[in-house]
Amino acid sequence: MPLKLRRELVSLDETAEEPAEKPANVWHVWTADEIYAPLPPIDWIVEGIISKSSVGLIVAYGSSLKSWAELDLIDAIPTGRKWLGRFACKQGAALMIDFESGSYEVRRRLQRIARGEGADRNDGVRFISFPPAFMNDDAFFVEVERLAADYTVITVDTLSAGSPGVDENDARFAVPLYKLKKIAEKTGCAFVVLHHTRKSKDGEDDRETTRGTSAIFNALDFELKLFRSKDDEESFVCKQTKARGAKKVEPFLITVVDISADASQVVARDVDAIDEDSELTRCVGGIEGAKRKILLLLGRHHDIRSGNEVHRRIKGTKKTNFEALEELKERGFVHVVAGCLRLKSEVPS
Repeated sequence: MPLKLRRELVSLDETAEEPAEKPANVWHVWTADEIYAPLPPIDWIVEGIISKSSVGLIVAYGSSLKSWAELDLIDAIPTGRKWLGRFACKQGAALMIDFESGSYEVRRRLQRIARGEGADRNDGVRFISFPPAFMNDDAFFVEVERLAADYTVITVDTLSAGSPGVDENDARFAVPLYKLKKIAEKTGCAFVVLHHTRKSKDGEDDRETTRGTSAIFNALDFELKLFRSKDDEESFVCKQTKARGAKKVEPFLITVVDISADASQVVARDVDAIDEDSELTRCVGGIEGAKRKILLLLGRHHDIRSGNEVHRRIKGTKKTNFEALEELKERGFVHVVAGCLRLKSEVPS
C-alpha cells in the first residue's frame, strides 16, 4: 500500500492508538514554561570546579602533574574525601580510561596515593587501560554511554592519545568532547579529559595555550591548566581558565609529596605558600619526616587543636612528633588561630 494512502487511512481511523513513545529522532523544542521554570542549584561533584553533566579538561605540558591530579580525583570521589586535600567532593563512583600510561604505572601511582591517605587500598577505584576502541570510533562512545550510567565521574588520559590520526589543529579534533557532552547531559556523569599545552610565549593569554584547535576550548564547561611555578620547581600553579556557570577558583599550587618510600600525597596549597612547599620537599626522615606529615595534615584539616591529636593522626614516635610541631611553630610555619593549628599561608595577615 502506498505510504500516502496508509497515512490517510490512519488519520480517518479514530481508534488508532498514539505511539507509546516519541521516536528517538524527534527534536525537543523547549517551551516558555520549561525555559522559565525555576532552575535547580548546581550539583557540584567537586565544589566550584566540576558539576554534574559537565565536560572539562586538565591541561598541562608533559610531566606537569596532570595525571597525578587526575588519579587523586579518582581516589577521592569513591570516599568523598577532599580532592588535593582542598576541594570538597560528592561521594560517588569514579572510572579512569587510560590511553597513555599503561596499567603498571596507573596501579603504581594509585597504590602510592592510597597509602598516602593511610589505606592499603581503595575499593571504589576503577580504571580501564588501552580500551579496544579509540575516541574517533563510534564504538568507544557506545561503551562510554553504557558505563556513564554507573559512574559519577569518568576521566580520560589523554585526548590526543585517544584520537590517533586526527590533526589536533582540525576543528574535528574537538568532536569527541561534544559527544561526551551529549552523554553527560543524558546520564549526569561528568567527564574530565587530560590534554597538553604547547610552549607558551611571554604575555600570552593562558586560555590560548591549549595545544590544537580553538574548538577544544569552545567545547568545554571547565578547564584547569597547570604551569610550572617560577618560585619552586617542585610545584605547579593551577589556574581555572574556564568555568561555565561556576564560581571562580583562585589559582593554587599542586605538589606531589612522597611521605614515605611507598606513599605519596597530591597536595594543593595557596600560591603564596611556596615556603611551605619548599619545607615539604626538604623534609626526608626522622623529625624532618614528622614535620612533613604535620604540614600535609594541617593543609588538609583545619580543625586540629592539639599536639596529641596531631600524633594520633600521623602516628610514629610521640616525642619526635611533638618536637617537630614545636619547631614548625618556632619557625613560623604553624600558628594557633582560634584554638586550631593552622598553616602560615592560611592565617590572615
